[in-house]
Amino acid sequence: MECAGKGSRTPCAGGPPTRGCHRCRAVAYCSLSHQVSHWSVHKSECKRLEQQMKRADVLNDFPFTFTREATQIQMVGNLPSELCPCTGPSSPVPKRLTTWKDYCEWRDGEQIHLSYAQCSQMDCRCKDSIDNHKESRTTTDPCTVTLQLHAGCYHDCYRELAKELIKEIKVPAIFSDYCEEASYLAACCISSATGTAPKIQIQMNPFRQPLRVEESALFLPCYSNCFLFGL
Repeated sequence: MECAGKGSRTPCAGGPPTRGCHRCRAVAYCSLSHQVSHWSVHKSECKRLEQQMKRADVLNDFPFTFTREATQIQMVGNLPSELCPCTGPSSPVPKRLTTWKDYCEWRDGEQIHLSYAQCSQMDCRCKDSIDNHKESRTTTDPCTVTLQLHAGCYHDCYRELAKELIKEIKVPAIFSDYCEEASYLAACCISSATGTAPKIQIQMNPFRQPLRVEESALFLPCYSNCFLFGL
């Protein structure tokens, strides 16, 4: 967790941020001065974050026996042995492995011989040799592909491409993000670029990843693919 006012004119005080916003409880600050200076930015999002924090218990509710372990933030870089039952190699390593070549020589795999039932029909196409098959592929007429090049930067034509895909061709687009606030900001950005409001409103994904993701600036529950919305 980092100070929500990080990046302001004055540097952050030492230690973790301990001054939380008493209204939304979604952000914290390292000092009173950072909290005061950041209010001009935070006041537009405070009420929205407050509503999102009210849904925290629902987001953290999973029908798994390991819910408590899965929904807490793991501050160490390892997993319980139950989730990763890794053991040593089944055969001893004869020498130190320093390259992929050494590894492949040590683990050279297994040879599997397969036999297939042969067709009994004399005129069946499956009896064509591989060479004839390759020749037929190379001699067939290629399909025509038409390319239209744009002389300029990609961002100059992105708006028109988005309009064509979403408005004219009406290609459905579903997006996901790790928390509700990130989904809100993404939906605003996409709507601004396309000129189209989301047809599928921001909603919780019932099949969100149960392992929690650490969010550096917010106390909001964060999971991979946590929320969905679409155009």
